[in-house]
Amino acid sequence: MSKQADAIVAGLRRIEDGSVISNEHTIKWRIFTDKARAFFIKGKLDEAERFFKAALHQAKEGFGLRDPHAASALKNLAEFYVLRKEFEKAEPLFLEAIEILEQSFGPDDIRYWLEELCVILDNTIIFRTGLIKLRHVMSLK
Repeated sequence: MSKQADAIVAGLRRIEDGSVISNEHTIKWRIFTDKARAFFIKGKLDEAERFFKAALHQAKEGFGLRDPHAASALKNLAEFYVLRKEFEKAEPLFLEAIEILEQSFGPDDIRYWLEELCVILDNTIIFRTGLIKLRHVMSLK
């Protein structure tokens, strides 16, 4: 598939210099992410969660389900849940983000995220899942 066709599939348009023009979803993704962080800083956690979820939805709509931007939005929501000690909600989000990044960039580029996942979730049942994935990636070298 050509770059132009790929951009159309994701709902984006390329201009003469090859750069991508954003669509309404990609703009909302950025705005909702910023709002979520602002609400988090103010301690308004319910609103923050709502905007992190909305940002994830917009990232998937605007960039595509398997795009690194969607992985970033997944990671943001996962980190929010970790801070709230809701590890059972964080784990699948982290794992989905890692899977997207591995498909997009290969195993070398996801090591940092896997290591971060292990540190964040240390001493939890979820830690074992992250450690297993990290060992798998390390064995690919």
